[in-house]
Amino acid sequence: MLEQRYSSEIYTSGYKIYSTLDSRIQQVAEEAVKNGPVTLKTALAKSLNAATVHLADHLGVRSVIETARRLGIKSELQPYLPTALSASDVTLLEMVSAYSIFATGMYAELLPYERIVNRDMG
Repeated sequence: MLEQRYSSEIYTSGYKIYSTLDSRIQQVAEEAVKNGPVTLKTALAKSLNAATVHLADHLGVRSVIETARRLGIKSELQPYLPTALSASDVTLLEMVSAYSIFATGMYAELLPYERIVNRDMG
């Protein structure tokens, strides 16, 4: 699968699409909000922040940033765990292009348009 090539750290670290991730959030007051164990697929599809940060921590933030680069992200990414939650500024075009790999299996370089006119509008 093409998307495996772009997200190889996940696969080479032993994670599979149905691997279970810890989705618990521990807070300072020793409270825990729990979604329960979730699969990698569910965690990423539902944007479960705790599971995503857990995965980024296990893989290493540098690895996450390298993968983002392979996915076409050119914006500056900070080497901190919140980067896994989109804490760094990334353009919408970069995000759509990066996610196109998972949706279609191909990287799509998007072209922004300022306006579209037809022959009647000049």
